[in-house]
Amino acid sequence: MNNKMLLVCALGFSSLIVGCGSDSSNESASSESNAVKKQFSSEVVGTWEKSCFPVYDPQDTNKVVVYNSILMTVKSDLSSTSKVEVYAASDSQCLSSTKTITMDSKLDVDGKISTDESYEAYAVNIIPKSIDGGSWESESTIYSLFYIDSEKMYFGQPSTNNTGSSKDKRHSSLNLKSYFTKVIY
Repeated sequence: MNNKMLLVCALGFSSLIVGCGSDSSNESASSESNAVKKQFSSEVVGTWEKSCFPVYDPQDTNKVVVYNSILMTVKSDLSSTSKVEVYAASDSQCLSSTKTITMDSKLDVDGKISTDESYEAYAVNIIPKSIDGGSWESESTIYSLFYIDSEKMYFGQPSTNNTGSSKDKRHSSLNLKSYFTKVIY
C-alpha cells in the first residue's frame, strides 16, 4: 500500500512539474520517440509468415522438438495476433498439423538500438495478452529486437546474458538465419 501511495505521489509531483513548464530537450526526445513509433508502425503493420521451421529443445539445441508455421497479423494499434500451426518433430515437411495455437500480444516500441551485428533495430517489448490452444512459457513481457528489411522481419534471439526477461537483459543480437516474410495480397 505504501509503495502505491509513493507511486501516486511521485506521478502527481512529476505532472505538477511538467505542468509548470517544459524543457525543450524533453519535447525533442518525445518528438523523436513518436517519430520512431510512427516509422515502426508503418513498417510492421500487415501480415507476416514464417513457414515450417524447427523449434529446438532449449536444453539440447541440436534436438528438434516440433516444427511450426506462424501467420502473424499486426494492426495499426500494434496489437498482434499469431496463428501457430504445430507439427510433430518427425514432420519436417509440415504436412499434418497436430495443434493450432492463437496468441494475442501488444507491441511497445522503446526506440532504436544497434545490435551486436551493427544493425539499427527497433527495441520492442512484446506484451502477452491471451492464448488459445496452448500456454505461455512465460506470461511476462519479452524485451526483444525487430529488424525490418523490406519484406523480411528478423527478431532478436536470446543469449546467456541477454535473455529478454527485462530491459537490461534485452536481446542484443538478431536471428539472421530465420525471418518472417511479409504477405502481399
